[in-house]
Order: sequence, then structure tokens, then C-alpha cells
Amino acid sequence: MQEAQIILNLHGIGSPQRVLEPGEEPYWLSVDQFQDIVRFAASMREKIKCEFTIDDSNLSDATIAGPFLARMGFSAQIFVLTGRIGQKGSLDQIALRDLIDMGHTIGSHGNAHRDWKTLDVGELVDEIHTPRKRLQDVTGQTIDAAGLPFGGYNRKVLAEARRAGFKRLYSSDGGVARDGDWPAGRTSLRRDMSPVRMHALFDPEPLFVRLKRRIKAEIKKRL
Repeated sequence: MQEAQIILNLHGIGSPQRVLEPGEEPYWLSVDQFQDIVRFAASMREKIKCEFTIDDSNLSDATIAGPFLARMGFSAQIFVLTGRIGQKGSLDQIALRDLIDMGHTIGSHGNAHRDWKTLDVGELVDEIHTPRKRLQDVTGQTIDAAGLPFGGYNRKVLAEARRAGFKRLYSSDGGVARDGDWPAGRTSLRRDMSPVRMHALFDPEPLFVRLKRRIKAEIKKRL
């Protein structure tokens, strides 16, 4: 049986250095919240595997999240929006190289932060294929993972991501994940989540809850 793990998804840490999109602000954690959940994840290593991902290309990935995760022994997936590279408050090419040197892995989050399931085929090329190629040119590495913007997907999106060459795809479906899941479910952390609620994410879910989540994900794949 494949080992179950939880995947915790982060966005910004600390104070934003750019204008936020509508609805984005609740996903910014304080530094204390961020460090608490990372320390707790480290303390739970013997009980459950935890992976961290970070979306949206915020500069705090390189200045706050990346260094602390590395210090605590975690290698994160950093999902980058190519349209934000070099913009104020966002990662630039030097920051991307710094994150790689810390031991983190760069993945794609698309170009313009659009919900992929709402796009036509031509637009999907712009958001799935083109950003992957640009990130490979910028980093000199193979980009084989993508984080779905807004967690949105359907059968068309899953097929196009396969065609683009991605080997790992991350949603926002929550629950537990296993190697080979397409997509793998993540839980996005929010500022209004108490430490108790965040820590509870590491508790094994009842079977019926896991089944409910998986059924929901399978339905989304067929839409």
C-alpha cells in the first residue's frame, strides 16, 4: 500500500509587498503562524509524511518561507506564475535561483493566475505549455510539477497537463494524498485557522471522510 501523506499549501507570509487580488488576503499567514505549523510538521515526521507547496510567486517565498523550511529539513515545491517574475513583491530570477540553492523545487502555477478549467484550448496552451517552457529556460531545470490555480480542474485540464509533460499535479481538494494521485490533494492554510485546527490536519481522517473526498475528486475529473 502506498504511504499516505498530507500536503499543506502556503501562499504569502508576513506583510504583502504588492497589491493583492480580491479574496487573496485571508491566505496570507503571519510569520508566527507559518513557523508554528512548520515546527509542528517536523515534530510529526515519525507519524505522517508532510509536504509543503507554495503558490503565487510572492517574494516572501525567498525571504521567509524558503529559508525556514530548509532550516527545518523540508524541501518545498514552489509554484511560480511566470507573469509575475520580476514584478514588485514577487520572485525574480535571482530569488528563484536562491530557492533552488536552498533545496527547493520550482514548479509552474501558470502565467496570469487564471482558473484553468474556464479556459479554451488556445488559452490552456498559454497557461500550461508556455509557462513550463519559460521556467525551464530560466532555471535550467526540468519543470515536471504544476499547482492548479484556485485548485480548479476538469477532464480537459488534466489531459492538457499530461500533454504538456507534467508528472505531478496538485489541486486544493484537501485530505490525504498518495504517490500517483492525479491530481494530488492539498490543504491551503488560512490566517483564520487556529493552531489547534492546523495541527488537527495531521490526525488520520475517518475512512468515510477520506472516501467522500476521493469521490468528490473523481467527479471533478469527469466534468
